[in-house]
Amino acid sequence: MIQTQTLADGRVRTYSDSGFRIRQLDTGMIYDDAVDSVPHEYEETDELIPVPDYDDDATEEEKALTRYANELTGENDRDLVSATESLITKFTEE
Repeated sequence: MIQTQTLADGRVRTYSDSGFRIRQLDTGMIYDDAVDSVPHEYEETDELIPVPDYDDDATEEEKALTRYANELTGENDRDLVSATESLITKFTEE
């Protein structure tokens, strides 16, 4: 189901609480989640958001940091080291 969350800065985060990607109805663009300053309508797709296959010994903190880095970079790295490397690469190229 589509959920929304108003952020501290007034923008609205839209996401699926079922783990599916969402489609912006105006543009047809597909996102894992979206943050907008102008309201848009979304629908769930039938495409699940990929979840990395974490190392067996990864802590919950490492998993959370890996997920966050993957969200920022659009990558699907499975461990914190490679996720961090992708994050550094992305932001040093910009």
